[in-house]
Amino acid sequence: MYLTRDAMSATLASIAGRSAPGSTLIVNYHTIHRGFIARMIFRLIGEPQISAWTPEEMAADLRPVGFVVREDSSMAEWNARFALGNAKVERGSYMRIAIART
Repeated sequence: MYLTRDAMSATLASIAGRSAPGSTLIVNYHTIHRGFIARMIFRLIGEPQISAWTPEEMAADLRPVGFVVREDSSMAEWNARFALGNAKVERGSYMRIAIART
């Protein structure tokens, strides 16, 4: 969300180049941009929302540098899995975590 696609690709390549075989990488990413007003507020406080990925795009960006996604889940899934469905996760519906290994 804070990096351009080119910067993200360079970052992933750098991480992969420093990772031992069998390493695990956990990536928190956004699937959509927030609404216009939220984007403006974040820009005003110095946190511009630059990029977003689908789960397929994130897996495709990880693959060329040697990481294979083993799990990719959303906040709704975390809620069901870890909070028994009791957490309020509607505001974070755009957030995902990918777990990838070399």
